[in-house]
Amino acid sequence: MLFNSYDFFFLFLPAVFAIYWGLRERKKQNLFLLAASWLFYGSWDWRFLSLLVFSTGVDFLCGLRIHAQADDALRRRWLYLSLAVNLGVLGFFKYFGFFTQSAAQVFQALGLPLKPPILDILLPVGLSFYTLKAMSYVVDVYRRKIAPESDPTAFALFIAFFPQLVAGPIERAQKLLPQIQSERRMRLESFYEGGWLVLWGVFKKVVVADNLARGVNRVFDSSGPVPGPELVIAIFSFTLQLYCDFSGYSDIACGLGRFFGFELSWNFERPFFSRTIQGFFRRWHTSLFEWFKDYVYLPLCGDGVGLAHRLAALLLTTGLIGLWHGARWSYVQWGVFNGVCLALLFWTRSWRISMKQNGIFPVDGSFYRVQEHLTALFFLFVSMFLFRVHSLEQAFSLSGGLLHWDWSRRAKAEALILGVLLIPLLWQEVREERSKDRFAALRGGVLPRALWYLFLLYAVVIFGEEHAREYVYYQF
Repeated sequence: MLFNSYDFFFLFLPAVFAIYWGLRERKKQNLFLLAASWLFYGSWDWRFLSLLVFSTGVDFLCGLRIHAQADDALRRRWLYLSLAVNLGVLGFFKYFGFFTQSAAQVFQALGLPLKPPILDILLPVGLSFYTLKAMSYVVDVYRRKIAPESDPTAFALFIAFFPQLVAGPIERAQKLLPQIQSERRMRLESFYEGGWLVLWGVFKKVVVADNLARGVNRVFDSSGPVPGPELVIAIFSFTLQLYCDFSGYSDIACGLGRFFGFELSWNFERPFFSRTIQGFFRRWHTSLFEWFKDYVYLPLCGDGVGLAHRLAALLLTTGLIGLWHGARWSYVQWGVFNGVCLALLFWTRSWRISMKQNGIFPVDGSFYRVQEHLTALFFLFVSMFLFRVHSLEQAFSLSGGLLHWDWSRRAKAEALILGVLLIPLLWQEVREERSKDRFAALRGGVLPRALWYLFLLYAVVIFGEEHAREYVYYQF
């Protein structure tokens, strides 16, 4: 069941909304919302639901046992049990084939033929997201940052809350569990805000992302050189497609959360307005990068370590972020590339501060800011290119056509589509960036707002497809 499907919007959501607010009592609401979330997840494959319930039960028990133990050794055993179950499930379903095939290639290169076992394993949707959420809860209990949840229904709802179950945001227990445990009341303002987020998210997904996907797939599914204009347009289009697809999902998730009295975390903060690569990753998929910073990078760094240690920890962390996205070496290469870019910024930080203090370069001038922004965008597009290709071999093959800069009719048509779709997106994003207000569209006169809403609805109806397209991040 997809957020952009008719079944979800016209059957599932209205029924759940009406029954949920009709119950009024918090415990009944939680129990019903948990049942609805499990139904939502089970609609893909009921076998996935049993895995979700199993992982939830293990982490609930481990959290209680960690808190109950006074002996640090026993506390660590329960922590290791939880991590072993979560990472074991994730590793088996997502990475078993990847690691066995990689090992076979290494043995073959050494002249030792190895036939790896072939298992046709279907990746449970959302596994990568709810696994990180569950692990952060158990680690925080172990660190004594939070007390364990004693209500199994509340904990299960924290893991399975359907708006953010499949593709995030990766909520922390400190934020979501208190909302689950408290009474909720339907407010008209929350309904308006949720409605806007859902509409804007559907527009970004159905109108922008899905219509750009055709041209992007055509270019990146080819194996030979692609003419320069077509390749550059495809890279721009994929960057915009991925952003609108995933941020559209996140907007819908936050909007649905408001429908039920919850405030979920923002996963995107208009990242293309960032002036540096570092700033970009503070605004792009923030819940994922914050998770890896808190639970991987900072523990790897420790206290009082040198620059080399920190840079090594950074490269390892970004490599793991790439591997989290999928069982493919190209994702690891993408993560390491981003790590190298961030490491260069980190390594040259003191040098750049010194230049600023000594007035060597006018770093506060408009020319420097534009140059810095364009440099960040260049590295971003290279990063997105590495993310989309299937391998480095394909990257080199596609790039072979960059020297041929002939504007074909197809390239002109793709550029026109990209430009047209970019106009409404830029209009709204600039408004939000200037006002620093996510709900800038709700302000102002009634007539401009009505016209803007009607335009978005019209575009969704006209450009929407009969069969809903799956979100890109469902495969991760």
